[in-house]
Amino acid sequence: MKNYEIVNLVRTYVAVRNAKTEEVKLPAAVAWKKRLNFDKLSHANELIAEAQKEINERYSDDEHSTEVEVAYKDEDGMTKKRTERRVRDEFVTEFEKELKTLFDQETDVDIKKVKIDDLKGVDLTDADMDTLWFMIEE
Repeated sequence: MKNYEIVNLVRTYVAVRNAKTEEVKLPAAVAWKKRLNFDKLSHANELIAEAQKEINERYSDDEHSTEVEVAYKDEDGMTKKRTERRVRDEFVTEFEKELKTLFDQETDVDIKKVKIDDLKGVDLTDADMDTLWFMIEE
């Protein structure tokens, strides 16, 4: 599985879980496999985040980046400013190439699969399917 797929799956899973008002009732075996898979994906995601942090740190010194003031809106809609580091133009291509290389890497994750028939009778939303697609056998 590509690293960008792992990162996107973990983000989607967390977003769906946090946005849920009513939990989808998955069969116990499917729910268990989903939990195991999410645990494995979360661990891989942590390793990816560490590698990304290392790349970011290499480009956050004064040679490779500069401080800029950025305007943003807080949760109350008020405009505020903060200081961020931005990669200097002459290093952007190199920086982006390193990140792309990281996210394009294959990471072996032992995904537990379920058959589509195991989900028979379960009403899934598109968001729910976004958290299950990778573990469904065809």
